[in-house]
Amino acid sequence: MLAPIASRSQADFYRLLRISQGEDELRSELEHPYSGLELEEICQVLRKLTRVQQVLLKVNMAYIHSASMADEYRTEPAFKLQGSYRNMAKLAEKVVAVMNDAELEELIIDHYRGEAQTLTTGAESNLLKLYEITGRLDAEQAERWAAIKRTFARQQELSGSEDDPMQRALLQLVKVNEHLGDIGGALARGQERSSEGHPLVPALERLGEVLASSRAASDAPAASDASAALASAIGQLAQAVEAERNQPIQVVNTLPKYYANLYRHHIEVIENSLQPALQALGRHLDNSGAIANNLRELVRYLRKRADKHDGSASLDLPGGNEQQIEDD
Repeated sequence: MLAPIASRSQADFYRLLRISQGEDELRSELEHPYSGLELEEICQVLRKLTRVQQVLLKVNMAYIHSASMADEYRTEPAFKLQGSYRNMAKLAEKVVAVMNDAELEELIIDHYRGEAQTLTTGAESNLLKLYEITGRLDAEQAERWAAIKRTFARQQELSGSEDDPMQRALLQLVKVNEHLGDIGGALARGQERSSEGHPLVPALERLGEVLASSRAASDAPAASDASAALASAIGQLAQAVEAERNQPIQVVNTLPKYYANLYRHHIEVIENSLQPALQALGRHLDNSGAIANNLRELVRYLRKRADKHDGSASLDLPGGNEQQIEDD
């Protein structure tokens, strides 16, 4: 798109650049007769190249600042990505007029992703620094970038600790302290989420705000408004309490495995000890079949009751034998 401009008047190029920045009155001073569509496309490309130039200038400033700093004074890893003419030339040949802003930003970031892969070390830290420079650092990336800088600062403070046992011990204590801090932060965030999720919290906060404002009410109209607001806040609190009261309460009571095994042992006693006696009695009464059926029903019922207290399908019997019990 811009190739023909190179063979035309240089004054026209600077006029086109100023037109792309909003100076439309210069259109009449152009030496070459550009059509309206051609002029608009050229201005679109020039605007996008200006944005690329701004990003590369920031990158180059960060690179120069990092390169000029001695290692012992660094507070973050060295930034090695550059904003040179070579980078500008590579990006300029890919810019087209139909690109939107998001596509242009992605083109720049994608170019530097490739540049970061050529680094021997520090690809992640350089990309995170680039995101910070360009304002694309999200919350997760910001947390990661802060962790990298903390680690780097600790290593700077304890440089040379490999040869000093005291320094190594201090390094371990610092690591323990950081882990404790991470645990404390996780617990605090969990407590905040738990408090925010409780339905009574906003109602209580609203009631506290109303009570605080009602103390400042001096005249009659203000006192009347404060009274109405207080009644509304109390009503909201009552609704929250009622909603909390109506929530079902689930109590889970699980017997220890010892009791479940004891329960199963008594079932085995009934089955193994009482059944022969009942069968002998049944022979005298000529009704052993009915008695056996009743006994089996009793054992089946007791097994079902035991299965409710213990999901295990095995029973530890005296003598080390294990008997499999099938669910009915």
